[in-house]
Amino acid sequence: MNFGHLIARLLCVAMFLGITSGEAVERDNYEAVPGEFLVQFRETVQPKMLLQTRSLGVKDMEELSPQSGVWIVSIDERYATTKSIDVLSTLPEIEHIEPNYIYKALDVPNDPELIRQWGLIANPQARSPSIDIGAEQAWKVCTGSHDVIVGVVDTGIDYRHRDLEANIWHGSNGEVGYDFACNDSNPDDEAGHGTHCAGTIGAVTNNGEGVAGVAWDVQLMALKFLGQWGGSCSDAIRAIDWGVDHGAHILSNSWGGGPYSWFLERAIKRARDKGVLFVAAAGNDGKDNDKRATYPAGYNVDNVVSVAALASTGDLAWFSNYGKETVDIAAPGVGIHSTYPGNRYMGMSGTSMACPHVAGVAALIKAKHPEWGYREIKDKLLKSATKLPRLEGKVAEGRYLNAAAAVSD
Repeated sequence: MNFGHLIARLLCVAMFLGITSGEAVERDNYEAVPGEFLVQFRETVQPKMLLQTRSLGVKDMEELSPQSGVWIVSIDERYATTKSIDVLSTLPEIEHIEPNYIYKALDVPNDPELIRQWGLIANPQARSPSIDIGAEQAWKVCTGSHDVIVGVVDTGIDYRHRDLEANIWHGSNGEVGYDFACNDSNPDDEAGHGTHCAGTIGAVTNNGEGVAGVAWDVQLMALKFLGQWGGSCSDAIRAIDWGVDHGAHILSNSWGGGPYSWFLERAIKRARDKGVLFVAAAGNDGKDNDKRATYPAGYNVDNVVSVAALASTGDLAWFSNYGKETVDIAAPGVGIHSTYPGNRYMGMSGTSMACPHVAGVAALIKAKHPEWGYREIKDKLLKSATKLPRLEGKVAEGRYLNAAAAVSD
């Protein structure tokens, strides 16, 4: 295989298409990491030989993970534009190629004055009745298990937070997770989004401190790939693979924004093949996901649970995406009070906040039925959900998360 010839063809394609150094790496107006592509080579190709062709445009390349078979190829930005992808994808040496898309956390501006944790237990003193997930009744049956591991794929976790510390996962080497954006073992959270999601899933409960988690007893694994600016598809894939390899049973994913990615879908399928449930926020664009999918919630893989956001009135949140075919369930997502870095607490809204409610209930189900894999957990989540007339046509079967029914026999 002549790799110099391969890259020369890449450059010829770029020049033929009239590509200039000022063009951004975009496809359908989605952001991507400049100069980076994700590439799957044919089995007969030896990718590392490409490093011998730096003078022809290849600056660097790195394998994401052994199980993925995916490579990040960094190319001179004069040629690294998506106009060349349609032609490059037809080359016999390349099985698949796409930009290294950028994803972002799916929250909206917070409002800390809203009723705190109305989603778990209804507040009888509220001015109007609210719809909660029945956590108080669920806790009479099951409060979780420290054998259950939930990977929080997000901005990291403030693992020293006094209301989270006792429920933080620790690996065999003492690690609490990994930071795939910075490539180090300190997945601390500077943004706050991941810490907020982690608190909803599993803040330490019945400890006279702060807020309650849906699962009182659980292990929270910090899988950081998002920073203030967002995170790359390649780092999301690393986070998913690492979490699965280190024993996560459930992955909570409150992020999105990129287009369809063949590589990311394959990572979710690898998680499925290991029995891992993939819970994902439906998105905050107020649009119909049936007409145009939001990813990763929109992947048609059977371990994915797509979650819309509900207001305390029982109405779909104004910002929430919906879809009677592609959105599986709704959960509390407006004015959700949870943990925040620096031993603080904050109210936040978004499908990002709805997603960890579902991940937390999935953790309760797994605690009660440790032998269950993603299929049984998802089936129980959806079949036990409450049907609300106001959700008809917005969420599959008009379903709203019901923790109490989910842990019932």
